[in-house]
Amino acid sequence: MRLRVPRRRAIAATLWLLAAAGCVRSPAVGPRIQESLFRDGVGAFHQGTPDGYRRAAAAFRRAAAVEPDNCRYTLHLAEALVFLSDEQRSNWEAYEASRSEAVRARNANTCPDDADFQARLDAFLEPGTEADTLRRLVLANPEDAMHWVAYWRLVSGRPRAERRGEIAPEDPEGLHPESALVQHAVGRFYRRTGETERAGASFRRALTLNPSHYRSYLELGHAAFENESPLAETLYGEVVRRAPGFLEGRRALGAYYEAVDQTEAAMAEYRAAIDANPDYHPAHYDLGVLLLDLERPDEAEPHMRRVVRLDESNADAYYHLGNIQFDRGRFAWARIQYEVALAWRPRHINAEYGYGRAARELGDLDEALERFERVVELAPDSPEGYFARGSVRSVLEAYPGAVEDYAMATRTGEQEILQTDARIRSASERDSRVARARRRRLEERKAALEELVSYAVQNRAAVETYLRQLERYDAGRGRVSGGH
Repeated sequence: MRLRVPRRRAIAATLWLLAAAGCVRSPAVGPRIQESLFRDGVGAFHQGTPDGYRRAAAAFRRAAAVEPDNCRYTLHLAEALVFLSDEQRSNWEAYEASRSEAVRARNANTCPDDADFQARLDAFLEPGTEADTLRRLVLANPEDAMHWVAYWRLVSGRPRAERRGEIAPEDPEGLHPESALVQHAVGRFYRRTGETERAGASFRRALTLNPSHYRSYLELGHAAFENESPLAETLYGEVVRRAPGFLEGRRALGAYYEAVDQTEAAMAEYRAAIDANPDYHPAHYDLGVLLLDLERPDEAEPHMRRVVRLDESNADAYYHLGNIQFDRGRFAWARIQYEVALAWRPRHINAEYGYGRAARELGDLDEALERFERVVELAPDSPEGYFARGSVRSVLEAYPGAVEDYAMATRTGEQEILQTDARIRSASERDSRVARARRRRLEERKAALEELVSYAVQNRAAVETYLRQLERYDAGRGRVSGGH
């Protein structure tokens, strides 16, 4: 008669017999808890959220405490902390502690078998050496998804002109299909290369893997916004709902509301971001610009001043502060603000134009003329630049140049009116809130252009009339002199 025992008991009995016979050793420290922690950490890391990175770091940290010489644990800890610190920095949170611990974890062991992993980490931690390193890594090991994630993070932060040599994997979707982190990175790659359908599919895969991956909601919201779809509001709202402390999500929803003329809702989102972090200067800037558009400069000014205190290189904020002072008639103060804006961004066309206007009001016509000439040089299609230069030349009695400028203001203004009309027609063909709001703004711009062209025509006619009168006067003086 055969005795049947449950499978677990049979296995245990077999192991006991083998151990008694001296065939196996009993583990000295019990089950490898560090391996379980490591697997948990990898799973949390690939969720691709700050919470996931924190949980991953905690698991890797515990595994490394059990086995401190294991390079896998310390290097994965360093990578989780790098990603966490990047999220913290992008959200204007304190990130230095995470970054410092990442460096310590990276340097904890010498790991000759993990040289590529170390090189990838070094590319994150040592700015300036990353480009060649990451390109080498993806070419040498194109199957490693995290090499591509690191490479794409570098490329996406570069100006478009510097992306021409970007390389791509043969099968981006095949890179770690079970990782929300990687699928989001694949989506951003496709979005950057203009493959919008593939991008959307990748972001949706990321959300299937992790429904809380709010950055994928954000990317889908951007795509919907660009297509003027009302889904943008829903998607951005989902970002805010799932991650209320994610400041970029608040800004995105605020920008959408602003684009559809829901100004109070937009201001509420910008203020919510500021309430979450008073030092988040992008929201101060957005709110300040919106208040200026609503002709509420006294409310806008404190936000712009907060921007330049937190980010002294923000040329646009100095420009807006200059406009506030100009509208108050404080032209010397306005000129100072424009000058600072130009110090930070020498090709800031609007600041050059503002500086010229302030100089003209202060009676410094030579300086004004120089600034407006710079505007025309930087923006040869700008009717405002020609008109402004023509007005200064008129005062300086450089009448032929003034006539030429008013003629160019008329020509470029009429060209822009035609272009604006085409955009208005295009917006009229689309029945969306974004299109309707865009049409309103385009019509306002067209009205301003028509007014400028009208004044340019009148001024040119007035100067030409005056020049003819001068010619007749000079001719008459010549006849009188000849008669004597």
